[in-house]
Amino acid sequence: MHYAIERETGKKISAIDFEKKHGHKTTEGNEPSLAECPYCHRDLYLRQGTKTLHFWHGSSEYFCPSKEPFGRSYISLTPNRPDPVHAAELRRQFKENWQLHYKELERIVPFLHIKEFISILDEAHKKDIFAYTELQIEDMPYVLALTLDFVPVTSKGKARHFWFRFWYSEQGRSIEELWIRGARKPNLVRASFVPPTSPARFPDYDRDLVKDTEILRKPFLEEKPPQLPSFILETVTKWFSKHPTF
Repeated sequence: MHYAIERETGKKISAIDFEKKHGHKTTEGNEPSLAECPYCHRDLYLRQGTKTLHFWHGSSEYFCPSKEPFGRSYISLTPNRPDPVHAAELRRQFKENWQLHYKELERIVPFLHIKEFISILDEAHKKDIFAYTELQIEDMPYVLALTLDFVPVTSKGKARHFWFRFWYSEQGRSIEELWIRGARKPNLVRASFVPPTSPARFPDYDRDLVKDTEILRKPFLEEKPPQLPSFILETVTKWFSKHPTF
């Protein structure tokens, strides 16, 4: 990692500029590091690599979103301990009020296209996301957002300027790890990246991060069902009819 957040200024700084300003030491005694990871917000430390000076976390044991490659969702595996009874009930509740979940996803994913929503359903079905034991129906939009990278070219009207990628700020490599920690819900983050100029490439974690935004939950299930366009209703109804086991 060639860039970090300098804690005293809150601004992005390169490893080379950091060393010029602070020297090679990133800490003073037992004080926290002067450099912070832009992704997991843990301490970063300077290290001389074989070619260049760079930042690192000091250990490989901790999860950091920057270690996960683009194009592969945060949810890369099916549940370790699936609960089919719980999954069936969760799916029933979701189908009953899917319009509310759609609207909440529209809120947290700017310019969500109906085709992206269908891709989310495809991924959720393929990876059996509803079978995670600890998930509740009010969690679903904040978990389903993890299934895709949301890129400008697939957005509604191609109006999305940034490449969106969602993750949780806590150190967890799976949904089960995140939800097993207790009653407190983990914090969902939407990271905005400058998209690459070539459609065959991915953003660069070091270079292209513009900002990350913590997504605040809301009691969306208490709202009135939205009046969605007929083509959206027809598209989703058709998807459910093609997936009777959902």
